[in-house]
Amino acid sequence: MSHAVIYRYRINPDKAADFISAWSRLAEVNREYYGTLGARLHLADDGMYYVYSRWPSRQAFDAAEERPAPTAARALMASAIVERLPPIHMDIKADFLETGR
Repeated sequence: MSHAVIYRYRINPDKAADFISAWSRLAEVNREYYGTLGARLHLADDGMYYVYSRWPSRQAFDAAEERPAPTAARALMASAIVERLPPIHMDIKADFLETGR
């Protein structure tokens, strides 16, 4: 099965729109150029933003981390982040998540 990563961010509320825009741009780049199987951005009840990102393998994720991403989008996203917690890596063992709905 494939690999998934969860990212966790606390965002400056005044910069939430910038964060979402920049994150969306980077998610598109990751899908188009670096092989991600897609990602979802969530805002939770605790005020944190959570990202679920799926990759074909841990190796594909690691290879993408070594490649450059759009500097402007990365800088805009970084300027909105107040706190970034370490990513959580997971190997998928069973998958019942529907796509395309």
